[in-house]
Amino acid sequence: AKIASYAALHDKRLHYWLNQAEQIMLKTQRNETMPCEIVTNTLKLENLVNQLSGAPPEAVNYEKFCDLVRQVSLTREFIEHYLSFDDSDFRRALILQTWSLTVYVIGWQPGQTSGMHHHGNSLDAIYVVEGEMTHRLLLPEECQAEQVPYETHPAQDKDKGVVEKITAGGFTFVNRRHGHQITNLSDKKLVTLHFRFGVAPEDDRWTENPNKDDPNRRIFRWEHLEQCRVTLPSL
Repeated sequence: AKIASYAALHDKRLHYWLNQAEQIMLKTQRNETMPCEIVTNTLKLENLVNQLSGAPPEAVNYEKFCDLVRQVSLTREFIEHYLSFDDSDFRRALILQTWSLTVYVIGWQPGQTSGMHHHGNSLDAIYVVEGEMTHRLLLPEECQAEQVPYETHPAQDKDKGVVEKITAGGFTFVNRRHGHQITNLSDKKLVTLHFRFGVAPEDDRWTENPNKDDPNRRIFRWEHLEQCRVTLPSL
């Protein structure tokens, strides 16, 4: 029923989506029943991968990327399997990675910040799952003038750029060569979901295990088209 509902919102090819769901379950090579949340959310991600894979990243414009990502509505239950927090720094966990698309979730404790940085020629979409995000954006020329670094997070001047506050359910997008900074200025936890089209993040703020807070919970991986790695939690 969930797959049928999802297909109805898109191109109505129900048989196609049912077949894709079957392939996902076969790829896991497991004897247990596949949780519905994993199948339906993975279908949404697979659909996004397929829509973005028809052209090289530089041929996908900002407007198309924003429109496609807005259509992806991963459930909170699915996202929480990857989510973790760390008192020393923000914590990021991989959900999906292809040659050009990386999807990940970040847990932010109150007061944690990314520092001002840019992602080169990558496009980025950020969805606030929980809490309130303070987001600062710099134009490419401002990044050059301020010598904003790529993928590193030293302290930067916080008075530069345009600031917006985004609460749960809201999106913001970062165009190519734009600088940005994420900060949790609230007294509550912040959870953000990220879609990066281009080069994957390079810093060291990754969890070694998406379920590190529950060492008894198993995970498994399967190979996707275009050498896509999807890390799926086991319920």
